[in-house]
Amino acid sequence: MKKIKTLGDCYVASAGILEVTSDHATAIVTFGLEMHNKIAALQEMGDLKPIFAKMGPGKRLQIRVGAHSGAVVGGVVGVKKSQFDIWGETVDIANFMESEGVAQRLHVSNATWLRSRHKLRESDQKKKFIFESRGMMDLSDCGVNERVETFLVSLAPEGGGGGRAGSFVELEDNHEDRKKNQ
Repeated sequence: MKKIKTLGDCYVASAGILEVTSDHATAIVTFGLEMHNKIAALQEMGDLKPIFAKMGPGKRLQIRVGAHSGAVVGGVVGVKKSQFDIWGETVDIANFMESEGVAQRLHVSNATWLRSRHKLRESDQKKKFIFESRGMMDLSDCGVNERVETFLVSLAPEGGGGGRAGSFVELEDNHEDRKKNQ
């Protein structure tokens, strides 16, 4: 996982862009689910409980996480304070998955579902993730004139697994396509 940048309250991260890996989608889905677990754990830490209690009775800090898989354009921007950044449809769709997501849930596109739906846990070789369809979503706000099925993701319980095989950005660095085009 690689942090790309923060924009206000948005944290942009990627998998597979600076290091070649075979399971970008699994890495980004796992990272997204771990973010939710970390937020919940922070709110239970003794030193931080008084800070979170100021939110009011029964109130919890909640985040939305979105993921999409695809190609991006990346480069270094800035003269005085250079930083690596990414652009493109993949980034726009991942941001859309986050903004249209559900608090405390990971919302992924069909492209990420296709790449992570068959991942098995090493401990028992059962499905690692459970995917719940949110139905078809219109991506025209992202500049894409199509509707795609999206999914909410959770970890499958140990010893169980199942469910349908089913705004971090899962990025793939398609080295094979670049080789063909050279």
